[in-house]
Amino acid sequence: MRKLLIPIGLLLSAPAAASPKYLHITGNSVSPVVESGSDGNIEPPPADQAGFDRLVLNERFDSETELLSRWSLGLWYQGNLLSNKALSTDGGIGEFVATPESPLRLADLSSWTAGAAGRRTFKYGYFDVRMRWATNPNGNWANFWLLSEDVANVPYSGSWPAYCEIDGVEAYDGGYQSTVHDWLGKNQDTSFSRLHAFRTSGYDPEQWHTYGILWRPGKISFYFDEQLAYTVVSPAVCDASKMMINFGAARHGKYRAVADFDWVRVWQE
Repeated sequence: MRKLLIPIGLLLSAPAAASPKYLHITGNSVSPVVESGSDGNIEPPPADQAGFDRLVLNERFDSETELLSRWSLGLWYQGNLLSNKALSTDGGIGEFVATPESPLRLADLSSWTAGAAGRRTFKYGYFDVRMRWATNPNGNWANFWLLSEDVANVPYSGSWPAYCEIDGVEAYDGGYQSTVHDWLGKNQDTSFSRLHAFRTSGYDPEQWHTYGILWRPGKISFYFDEQLAYTVVSPAVCDASKMMINFGAARHGKYRAVADFDWVRVWQE
């Protein structure tokens, strides 16, 4: 059996610089409970237990045309700069490909768009994706994350206000990490930031798994296959924010990165 690295004791009462504690657990202590082909309309237990029983977003990747009417291909400050070749849909699966030929190193969708659906932001709820990504020795930064809408109101090159970033998935070769960032401005985080949940072995990212963010007033929890990974106190800047959703794949250097998504959902009260 391979070992699974899971952080514990991360329920914090105030920002702190102390390093997270980790516990090595042998065996299949976190097993998949969502199998390939399962029904994405079923309310997941973390949402149900928190009282988030209303499905307010259910992206199922039905067609590229409809998808791009609801999301912006590229991050909020880039607009639709990416070629549609970065995204394809087939049988309800969205495939994101960042190639060396891409003008940008990422292939992401953002809910902050001027399209038909408008600029969609969310405050509190259970956010989850069912995804997989191709691992390679050169890195594949598959991702699923939330970001304060406040930063979308200023140019990327401008002076950013304090803002919140909640990373449900930042993939690295063979694993991923989750992070809550309490940013003071662009590239200026606090000691509260970089509290990571590393899952560096014990599962295969190339198989389907679900990754969830449970955001409640004062508390943020991360889930892997609907099982709790860890919880932190929500920074004040997060609880004061409405958040856009971003997800996709990103490449490192000149190497190709691919990520598949089965669904992206938000459950609220």
